Amino acid sequence: MEENKVSVKKQLFLEACMWLFVAISISLREFSLNSKVIDYVYIVTSIVLVIFIFLSFKKQEEFDEMSREILGKANEMCIKSIILISIGFSVFAHNDLIFTSGQVSAILAIIIFIVMALRVVLFTYYDKKGISI
Repeated sequence: MEENKVSVKKQLFLEACMWLFVAISISLREFSLNSKVIDYVYIVTSIVLVIFIFLSFKKQEEFDEMSREILGKANEMCIKSIILISIGFSVFAHNDLIFTSGQVSAILAIIIFIVMALRVVLFTYYDKKGISI
């Protein structure tokens, strides 16, 4: 009987989805004007995050050697993209811009989601193409 395991791609996708919901909830809390919408979003986000937590307890597929290499290459490119985003943000940010802590947390959550989504795309691309180091 075959065990039901979550593949590496699905694990990465679930992590990216979780960060999407975190980014949405933080962004709506910080930038939204209607508090009734925020209450519904918090309820839905909480339910979805609980579902993702339960899915993460499911048996996960072990990383084989090729998956580790591909994930390492994808992580390397994601780290480079974080550095580029940081440099770009610091170049275009001016001294007269003042961000609240909520705005900074929303921006960071959005950046983390973008990087996690990039990680899924890169892993899928290199997995289909094959990796050449």
